[in-house]
Amino acid sequence: MLFIGGVEKRIITLTFIAGLAYMLTFIYCVAPIAKYTTSQDDPFWNGMYVMTQQVSWWGAAAWAMFIFAVLKKKSWAIPIGIFAGTMFMLAGYPLGLHNALAGDLSATAVHPQNARNVERGGVNSGGWRNIRYAPSIGDVL
Repeated sequence: MLFIGGVEKRIITLTFIAGLAYMLTFIYCVAPIAKYTTSQDDPFWNGMYVMTQQVSWWGAAAWAMFIFAVLKKKSWAIPIGIFAGTMFMLAGYPLGLHNALAGDLSATAVHPQNARNVERGGVNSGGWRNIRYAPSIGDVL
């Protein structure tokens, strides 16, 4: 805490929580890539994955700016934080609802290795019998 220059504990707590939000937003930036590759038959959701990925990148950049703005005590920190939170919600809620309604409650559920485990009745087999996945090179050979 002393390395930052005597910042108050409440500011450190706020920036820590904002850092967690940054990481979650960054994960939402990367997750649509995997979802996009596994949903070739649905052009609407392919477009949604691309759009939410771009919105998430804006949100992640805004969270990073917010953290540094709070530490530097800039007056524009609050609007940037509101923008970051809004971008995170705009990107996260539609995908979260779609995944919950489709039964894909895990970002790793679309991984081909998990799908093969499900087919064998192995790990995470409860209720995930109909996972669609793109064939990997091991499936072709």
